[in-house]
Amino acid sequence: MAIKVSHITHIDNLSSILEQSCLWLDAKRIQSGLVNQNIGYSHIKQRRLIRSVNLIADGTKN
Repeated sequence: MAIKVSHITHIDNLSSILEQSCLWLDAKRIQSGLVNQNIGYSHIKQRRLIRSVNLIADGTKN
């Protein structure tokens, strides 16, 4: 069964996504020093960076 995933990003981010062969979480992208053209609401993205998330069994943060 194929899983389809959609992601909206700025066209300037495509080369980095293809070079990395993946989409990184913002926290990991920042930690790795990868540049990103943000198209989301900055205040919401910042809140997500600092919000703790409880994980279900076999869940992951990364």
